[in-house]
Amino acid sequence: MKDFEKLCPSCMNKSDGKEPCKFCGYTSDAPADPNFLKIGTKIMRRFVVGSPIDSNGEGVTYVCYDLSENKKVCLREYYPTEICNRGARGSVKAKADNEELFSNGIKDFIALANKLRQHNDIPCLLPIIEVFEGNGTGYYISEYTDAITLREFLLRNGGVLTFDQARPIFISLLTSVRALHETDILHLGISPETILICKDGKVRLTGFCTENSRTANGNITPQLYPGFAAIEQYGSIGNCGTWTDVYAIAATLYRVLIGNPPVESTERVTNDTLIIPSKAEKDIPEKVTEALAEALQIMPEDRMKTVEEFRAIISQVAPLRKKKEVDPAKSKYKSYMLLTTIMTVLFIAVAAALIYVFVIMPGDSDDASSKLPPSSNISSEIISSDESSSSEESANIGSIKVLDFTGKKYQEIVANIDYSRYNFVIETKQYNDDYSAYRVISQSPAAGEMVDPDTEDGKITLKLTVSLGNNYVTMPNVVGMSRTEAELALFKAGFSYVNISVNEIYDSEKPAQCIVSTSPKAGDKVNLDTIITMTFNTYVNDTPSGDSTESSQSNE
Repeated sequence: MKDFEKLCPSCMNKSDGKEPCKFCGYTSDAPADPNFLKIGTKIMRRFVVGSPIDSNGEGVTYVCYDLSENKKVCLREYYPTEICNRGARGSVKAKADNEELFSNGIKDFIALANKLRQHNDIPCLLPIIEVFEGNGTGYYISEYTDAITLREFLLRNGGVLTFDQARPIFISLLTSVRALHETDILHLGISPETILICKDGKVRLTGFCTENSRTANGNITPQLYPGFAAIEQYGSIGNCGTWTDVYAIAATLYRVLIGNPPVESTERVTNDTLIIPSKAEKDIPEKVTEALAEALQIMPEDRMKTVEEFRAIISQVAPLRKKKEVDPAKSKYKSYMLLTTIMTVLFIAVAAALIYVFVIMPGDSDDASSKLPPSSNISSEIISSDESSSSEESANIGSIKVLDFTGKKYQEIVANIDYSRYNFVIETKQYNDDYSAYRVISQSPAAGEMVDPDTEDGKITLKLTVSLGNNYVTMPNVVGMSRTEAELALFKAGFSYVNISVNEIYDSEKPAQCIVSTSPKAGDKVNLDTIITMTFNTYVNDTPSGDSTESSQSNE
């Protein structure tokens, strides 16, 4: 707590107590935006809210201080301004006629956060620490890192990067996005604004939002990045998928290499003038140019479908090597030396021939053969040397012994460069009592088999069966909760909404406006595919009691 008292309440950097803050300019009398949580608000009695870092149609991200761990963190709050209002003490409540939309939005927000948290080991993610509901809405806490956006990084470094400079950034990014796609997570907002270049040299991907806030046909104002958003995100053509993130990553690489983003996809539909300037084209490998062309196709059906295709091309292209400038004087000297050497070799060769004809040949033929090795022997030595080299090369690209990946976590093996000779494919996912979620249950080919590469780039395709974790959970106690609270609790436990059924009763003898019973009962071990039936009492108590939901979710 003493450490916290020495920090600026806005940016959570060490402060000398003077105003304005030398880091962020904060003054205690600065007017507050009513849409944001007040600086100094405590969430769950643990997290102290600082200034907003980012906000969009879905919510707000704040810098925050974790009193329990004594460190700076980030807090993300679900707060779609179009369908909700900020109430007393920071509470959030849906606007009239938007209750169901707001409630479903919280569920999607919490679902995405929990899913990301399950995959904290994906290299480019900022690990999520906590996911919870409070103040009538949803929150999650993620780690904080000192970093700047890729956009700012480019501005500080002349506006563009060479392919050699960009290559490691994008290989790292593509590897992580591939792992996300394998777990059915789409980003839909990749751009220079959502990629971070950290002080530790790592690349991080931020700005995750629900799909509703990344497409124009959603119910809230979408956050789309012009030039980086694919046409299907504008709601008129096709559906979003892995190919949508392919477009965004390719557009970002285009911006990095060219200096400007591609023309916005809505304009390219009627007038596609996307070109690579000739001055930049000479410094970009041809295969990369071809990959950009395929990944930036306007129509989804014409576009490259997976980030793995894009990553394979980027990773295979060798770094460019610029030709050294030649000093004309040195070049002239080297030419002279080369000519002298050639003349010397020719003179020695002629002399040797004359000696052979006039000295060795007239003598005993057997003696001659003992002094010079037969030409056939020389030939066999050369052939032997070539065959040895060819044999060694063949051994390098031929059959390899398949490693055992059973029990390993999927995200870790796909991100490990030591396994770059494998093309990992999730063939099936299934619940399993012996393996936690996303650990490999089995593989084909099996460990120990000698297998030849089956792809053009010399890789081996390994089909995996991956665990979804244990299919049995403990039924949570939702009796006494509101309908929304109960559904959220069941979802956090792992149940699907399609398996949740609600029966309504009207009984003045039982608690009003809450769940009064469930089947199965709280504490039972339940299969996640089980139909959960809740009984909700619609009776309304006439005694004034205020808003029970808001009062039970204080931010203190």
